[in-house]
Amino acid sequence: MEQELIVKSNKLLQHPLYKNSLELKLFSRIILEVRKNPNEDIITFKIKDLLEKLDCNKNDYAMIKKISESMDRRVDINEDKENIFSDTVHIFRRITIDKQGIIVFKVEEDIKPYILNLTNNFTQYYF
Repeated sequence: MEQELIVKSNKLLQHPLYKNSLELKLFSRIILEVRKNPNEDIITFKIKDLLEKLDCNKNDYAMIKKISESMDRRVDINEDKENIFSDTVHIFRRITIDKQGIIVFKVEEDIKPYILNLTNNFTQYYF
């Protein structure tokens, strides 16, 4: 099995966005998909495929749905402490889960520079 490299800006690590391992794995899968298709802002998964990719069992189906529903987070991308200036963006514009077990993440365009074409201040690891 080929190892997949996750690369993300350290800005996304400064404030822990996702705290449990399943959230982190799911966010990493989303980053991989954005990096594979940088011009797309819609990322779609079948929950049953996610279970396999995230090394989960069938009993985790409801957990994947619940975690997906709660992944709408914001991140401070610019913080100027001297001027008390902050710029906060959502990571996802929309998260949809249908009755057929399809999850759709609409990635906010403003977050893409923090996961694409990074040349400095980033962290990388294998999924």
